[in-house]
Amino acid sequence: MANFKQHTLFSGSIGALVVAPFCIFMTELSLSESILACLWCWFAGMLPDLDADEGKPLTIIFDSLAIFGSMLAVASLGESSQLSIQTMSFLGAYYLIKYPVKSFVKKRTSHRGAFHSLPVGVILSALVCLAYSKEPELALALGCATLVGFISHLVLDEIYSIDLGGCRIKRSFGTALTLSTGSLFRNIILYSTMTALLTSSYLTLDFSTAPEVVDYNVETEILDDANTQLNISDIQ
Repeated sequence: MANFKQHTLFSGSIGALVVAPFCIFMTELSLSESILACLWCWFAGMLPDLDADEGKPLTIIFDSLAIFGSMLAVASLGESSQLSIQTMSFLGAYYLIKYPVKSFVKKRTSHRGAFHSLPVGVILSALVCLAYSKEPELALALGCATLVGFISHLVLDEIYSIDLGGCRIKRSFGTALTLSTGSLFRNIILYSTMTALLTSSYLTLDFSTAPEVVDYNVETEILDDANTQLNISDIQ
């Protein structure tokens, strides 16, 4: 199994060498938005370790999630909200994620459990899409970047499960890149959540563009004025 440093280096490299160039040259996203997609890919490479019991990775992940969640809470209030309400929302979201949510995840999960599965990657990607739903193209790019970074973590774990020197496959092989949790009840909840979030993302992101409307009335008025002036000149 790869360590935390290797995971962040791997997902960061994919973000910088694949995700960012793709966004710059193949989409209409700006440079800053492409860099943001790269950062999401890098950060998503840590997310499967949300089920780690202890250690520096867990602290870094939840500190980052707490900051992002608090910023998102403030942004959802709008610019017209009072500063005191924004401050309370920021602090409330930050400490909610950093302590109660972190404690709940630690107690209810086990390493290489549900978080080391593809459906959770899809769920997190859909959540990112919903968070940036006001800008559909950016939301889709960040959601895909999140999924790529998340999968990079699982793939790297599987690669490290193969001992090329000893020509053997370790017992951990197949426990990272999975489609289920091993429990029927958890699988039902997992796939129901994934389906609901994907549907919500599809309905929320509006890529439709309004057809170009040509204002023929203005052109008609100009022609009528020209004809009127010609008629007046003919009479004179």
